[in-house]
Formats: sequence, structure tokens, C-alpha cells
Amino acid sequence: MTNSSDKITWDEKTQKEYDFLVSKIPLVLRTTAKRMIGPKAESIVKEDGRSVVEQKDMVDAFFAKVPASFHKAMKSDMTECNINWTQYGHPE
Repeated sequence: MTNSSDKITWDEKTQKEYDFLVSKIPLVLRTTAKRMIGPKAESIVKEDGRSVVEQKDMVDAFFAKVPASFHKAMKSDMTECNINWTQYGHPE
């Protein structure tokens, strides 16, 4: 049985940013991306002993799970969302 304190939630703004970024992924890859990126963000939070996914967690998950060949497009989409990924240690 899972303790209710183990439940992971998403910060509202971060959830909207995630939904936007996922919507920019080509349709044929979107389902796979959702299965990989969201759970990765949540695992980062769990490993950190927290319960809320914040922007940094989401950004880290995108960089971890999106192939490097797609990073340029991903960064463009993040810019459109006003996300500064460099503040989280990711390269320009």
C-alpha cells in the first residue's frame, strides 16, 4: 500500500509547461515521450525526498530523456515557454 505522503504532484505552472512542451513533440513520438519524461521527472522528485515536480525537475527530465539530436528543437520550445534551462546547468 502506498502512503498518501508518497504521492507525487506537479506544480501547476510546471504542469502547463510540460503539457506545452509535449504538445510540440511530433505526434508519432508523443506517447513514448510522455511515458518517459513525466515518470523521469517524478523519479527525480522521489529520489530527492520531495513530493512536488517543479520546473527544474521537468527540465532535467527532458534533457535526460530527449535524444541529443532533438535538443535544438526542444530548447526552442523551452524558449517559447520562457524557460531558461541554463539556470539548471544545461548547455546553451
